[in-house]
Amino acid sequence: MSKFVENFDTDNEYLTIPDGFKEVAHDTRSRNGEDVEVVRYQQSDKIVQNNPHVTVVYGDDGRLISYNNFSVDSPDALPDDTEAIDIALNVFDSLDSEYAEELSLMRIDEQERLFINDDGDEVATPILWVKFAHMNGSYNWVSVVPRAK
Repeated sequence: MSKFVENFDTDNEYLTIPDGFKEVAHDTRSRNGEDVEVVRYQQSDKIVQNNPHVTVVYGDDGRLISYNNFSVDSPDALPDDTEAIDIALNVFDSLDSEYAEELSLMRIDEQERLFINDDGDEVATPILWVKFAHMNGSYNWVSVVPRAK
């Protein structure tokens, strides 16, 4: 059963921790003058650069700042642009609906994310990088991965 990332003590079903992954590191770091909590999840206890993992960053007030999943290995197709925008907006809305209301789409780029699997093979996953501008001047994005059939 999948585990979900928490945002203010509420599970966010858009952001998952893959089955078999466990917390292997939990550190406090400084980011933009703020102390943040960085939590890393993966299958093995040994941290190896570029291995399959999920990293979650929380602000000092407990808000979710960043979620990165470098473990997706899927032969499925990417969604079309309209669906990718809907997915991205749903993610933002699930985190902070008031903030999401002030986002405006900038562009969608096709990219790929890489990790090295347990066999030492490089795995490339295509993504749609959906970028938004916010009324406060910041930029925000969601990487949308292939959708399950």
